[in-house]
This record gives sequence, C-alpha cells and structure tokens, in this order.
Amino acid sequence: MTISENLLRKLLSPVLTDNKRFRKESDVTSTYFKAVQTELDEFPKLNGLVQDKDLVHERSCPICQSRQNERFVVTSGFEYVSCTRCSHVFVRNMLKESVLLRKYTHSVVDDLQRQRKCHQGLSDYWDRLYEKYRSAFEELKLPNRRVLDIGCGDGRFLDYITRTSTLIAYGLEFADSEKDRLLNLLGEERYVHSRTLQEASYPKNYFGLITLWGVLEHVVEPNEILTKASQILDPLGYILVLVPNIHSRAYQILGTKTPTLNPRAHINFFCENSMSICCRQAGLRILTMCQELPFIDLMHKYSEPTREVINSILKKKESYYHTYIICKES
Repeated sequence: MTISENLLRKLLSPVLTDNKRFRKESDVTSTYFKAVQTELDEFPKLNGLVQDKDLVHERSCPICQSRQNERFVVTSGFEYVSCTRCSHVFVRNMLKESVLLRKYTHSVVDDLQRQRKCHQGLSDYWDRLYEKYRSAFEELKLPNRRVLDIGCGDGRFLDYITRTSTLIAYGLEFADSEKDRLLNLLGEERYVHSRTLQEASYPKNYFGLITLWGVLEHVVEPNEILTKASQILDPLGYILVLVPNIHSRAYQILGTKTPTLNPRAHINFFCENSMSICCRQAGLRILTMCQELPFIDLMHKYSEPTREVINSILKKKESYYHTYIICKES
C-alpha cells in the first residue's frame, strides 16, 4: 500500500488557523485549564512527587519495556522520563489504570475539554481537519464503509462523517456524560459504552478505517490497543492516529506551561521511533507522518506565525500534533 505523490503533498500541508484571540473569546478554555491544575494539585505529594502506592505505580517504558530512562521534566508531582532505548516519553510514577478509568468515566475536567471544542473557532478548525483526512481516505479508497472511532468523546468526528459522507460510524467511549448523545447518534448496535477495546466484541477484519484522535497518549498499554485494532482492521484498511508532540516548538517556548503537558491525561508522548516500534509489534506499519497545528495560541506572545516560522517548524518536525496514517504489514 502506497500514497500517491499528489495526495502526499496534500497530507503534508497542515491545516492552518488564526487562533491568536482564542482564549479571550472562549471563557470555558480558561475554566478548563484552571480545573486541570486543581485536579493535579489534589494528588498528595511527598518530596515533590506523587508517591502514594494506592494511586500510582512506577513503570518501565510502555513501548520497549526498558527500565533505562532519563528525567525529561517534573510537573505537578509527576515525573516524565525519556526512554534511552526508544526515546518514548512517559510518566514514570503513573496513576494506576483503575484511577485513570474512573476519571475517564466521569471527570469535570474531561467534560470541560469537550465543551471547549464547541467554541466556533476551535470547532471550525477540527471540522477542517476532519475533512482533510476524510477526503484523503476517500482518495485512498477504503475497502469498506465502516469506521470505528476509538475514544470518540462527544462524537464530533463521527457526527461530521455521518453528515458529509456515506461512511458508517461506530464509536467506543467511556465518558458517562456522552452516553445519551452517542446513543442518539449511533444507536445501540454501533456504540460501545464503558468498555475497553479489548473487551468489545468486534469481528476480525471488520473495519475499513479506525481512528484514534488524541487517544494513545492517554492509555496505559498503547501496544495492546494497536494490536487489537490491527485484528479488527480489514487487511486493506487504514488506521489514523493523532497524538501530541512533546518535542514541539510550543514546548520549546512554553516549557511546563504547554497545554498538552497534563500527566493525569497525557501519560505517553510518542516520537516517530516509538510509534514505529509500537506499530511493528502490532503487525502494522506507518505509511506517512503528517504534522498539524504548528502554531498554538499561546505562542503569539513570543513569535508570529509567518511563512518562514511555519516552514521552520515543519522542517524540524516541531508541530503541536503528529498524525500517523498506518496500515497492516503486507
């Protein structure tokens, strides 16, 4: 499976947006980030780190299982480390999966995050992003029309493809707050609530496209997610994975003030190498890596998104998001 040069040029061109006034125009965004910090502050610390064994456990690299790592940054009592073998960045004193799943089932912070996307500017941006990749997969010719969105949130992507295409939307989501909305959108047969992908009973080779929009950075065992996704993917199907990039220009400028640096929610940060290893272990391979959102709103205080700056960010692979288009190994 290959991507044509013409389509590749389209994919490698990021969706740009004027987000300079975003926070001033969106009250819920400020409320959201205050709630994030309040939640993190509630975890008890000892010597500056969250160490309560009822809450956290120390872990090795979730990608290559190495215990050799170097400190990357400490924020709000959680230590991000970089694996010296595969360069994956992850939270060493990670919250236990049972704690994380409770949060994903019901969390004021996560509800506010979904509300943020209702802001007109942010909503328009994501619709444009969805359209870019929907049209790309249309050009790639999916083997069937079934699309599974893992961690589908409020169903915005599934709603978009339902309105703009003949694709058949399926969703899997933990959040209780979105249950009624997703049932109304998808119906009982195409919506799985409060179960992991491993617990869901999807047939093998069933989906033409599987999407994970900002999901793998949240999960304890990303290898298991991609392995299961590979099993239920049609042999000629595709997987889309969008993840935040901790090596972004935004992080270089903002440091621990970078919005994506939330150790309760974002416990993994992939690089191309760790994503490639994760895919290979699941019987998958990366067709291409695309970059999105090279310039976030908080960067305007320090720089301007000129063509020269954007090109520099893209050349150095320093965009805020990396998007991977993945297929099965032939």
